[in-house]
Amino acid sequence: MRKAIITTISLTMFCAAVSAQDLALISSQIINDPVNLATAGAASASSKNISMAAFGNAAAMAFHEGTGDIQASYERWAPSGITSSRISFGEGMRLGKTFCLSIAGVYGMGQDYEIIDDRGVPSGSFKTSDMMIGAGVGIAASPNFGIGLNFRFANEKLYDDASVKAVMIDGSLMYHKDGLNVSAGLRSLGPKVKDHSENEFSIPGAVNIAAYYDLAPSEEHSIGFGADGNYFFNGGISFAAGAQYAWKDMVFARAGYHYGSKNAPLPQYLSLGLGAKYYGVSINLSYLTLNKAIGNTLALSLGYSF
Repeated sequence: MRKAIITTISLTMFCAAVSAQDLALISSQIINDPVNLATAGAASASSKNISMAAFGNAAAMAFHEGTGDIQASYERWAPSGITSSRISFGEGMRLGKTFCLSIAGVYGMGQDYEIIDDRGVPSGSFKTSDMMIGAGVGIAASPNFGIGLNFRFANEKLYDDASVKAVMIDGSLMYHKDGLNVSAGLRSLGPKVKDHSENEFSIPGAVNIAAYYDLAPSEEHSIGFGADGNYFFNGGISFAAGAQYAWKDMVFARAGYHYGSKNAPLPQYLSLGLGAKYYGVSINLSYLTLNKAIGNTLALSLGYSF
């Protein structure tokens, strides 16, 4: 029987230094939106861009001012470490005054790993991979309250005959008033998964609280402040704070900081980003630093708002 030299269930996808070794499907926690990633995930409660809401806060769709957003992105995680390349696509759209719908998908490709047979002899190599698809709905229950629900399917292939997979559910409630969004909910709810050796692992379920405030002191300048916090059911804690500056809703600068405790799925990092939008077409870039394991990560997206 062949076996791959893979030390943890999910972490080889992008970060071997993460300590949450009792969790599987950690790749499902990666932010696949360069706009939100540039704020370290602090913009999760923002209603500005809903293209990846199926992987995020679906309740925010209820207060989106446009008709919809569509986006495709490419991410290169940890180019100096255990590298992963990720391609994602998402669309969010308003269906009348009350209902919004979002769909999204991502495919990640990891590094090649050497396969060793039972005699300890190398017998080839294998490239790890992961994927996730999701659909979400946002409902404006009133002018000030929104409800969101996401269904996601995630799969990580560790080598030829070993993979872990799960269906996850996210639920969120949001309060909206004069540029302020505040939300609370549950993320990544689902059963435990088993690896090829029948070992059980939890998925990174969490209680989430997030807020975003959009301040526009003039027609030319606006700035948004966001925060996002998670308490994971394995005892881990994460927190993100970030901001976005916009000039005429055409040029954007973003920054954020993410803290992750020992048992959190993702470690600490600092994020920076730039963006531009013209006649609805947008391009956004984000960059991660302050962490040796995932530093120099780059993400780029092309989107359209309508």
